[in-house]
Amino acid sequence: MAILSADSTEGKEYTPYFKRETDSYPRTELHPFNFDPNTLSESGWEKLGIRKKLIPTILKYRNAGGKFYKPGDIEKIYGIKPNEAKALTPFITITSGQEEKNSFVRNAQRKITRPLDINIAPVEDILALLWPDKRMTYRLINYREKTGGFYSVNEIKQVYGMTDTVFTVISPFIKIETLPAKKST
Repeated sequence: MAILSADSTEGKEYTPYFKRETDSYPRTELHPFNFDPNTLSESGWEKLGIRKKLIPTILKYRNAGGKFYKPGDIEKIYGIKPNEAKALTPFITITSGQEEKNSFVRNAQRKITRPLDINIAPVEDILALLWPDKRMTYRLINYREKTGGFYSVNEIKQVYGMTDTVFTVISPFIKIETLPAKKST
């Protein structure tokens, strides 16, 4: 076993492993343009200058149901460097969320022609009302069954996962004519 003396390292400057020039990765040059990360194709990400290993991560995130709601959400992508996110953020324009909300409203208006009595409405009608979100439909029905029904339309806000946006969209299509029977304890 060799023992190093103080004078064997004298005159040499120590460079930590993580700061050595030979270990640095080649820098990728970004070519930013205005884009929506929710709809940009694989070739679009390549045109931006995103590293080829990072593109599948972004696409996998979106395919799994992940969405970018605001430009800063790009920072949450695993593997994106802070300087890349900072450079891309000013060019991000989120448009798909508003389109999705508008299609949700149009769908509700198209499928529901008259207000539903939420306490007696069948599953199919509630499903038509909450079309893209089957889980919310079953949560609403489950809440209705456990509590015996709703006394006011505003009580629907208490259903787990009900957002103000969804409530605002569906509330014109809901009425309460049949009051729930009081549960006996």
